[in-house]
Amino acid sequence: MAHNGKYIKRLHQKKAISPKMIKSTMEIGSYIKDMRIKKDIGPKEIKALTGISISTLYRIEAGNVPHLESLEAIAKVLGIKPSTILKACGK
Repeated sequence: MAHNGKYIKRLHQKKAISPKMIKSTMEIGSYIKDMRIKKDIGPKEIKALTGISISTLYRIEAGNVPHLESLEAIAKVLGIKPSTILKACGK
């Protein structure tokens, strides 16, 4: 599951999340998408192996904040550690 854009905007308005953090979440999504495509893993395969819906995957790839469990599950399918994703995105 991912937080939607309205949630992120509310956090930003409350000063709970900075523009830099928003950029980082978008980078996480882009990194996940790039790795998924590079490894030739389709959305249906991610869904089958993780239980994460295709629409949730697309929201994550579009920059919504993934739950830790989702990030861990996706990383496992991609054959990498969640920390690799976070490090690649400057987190």
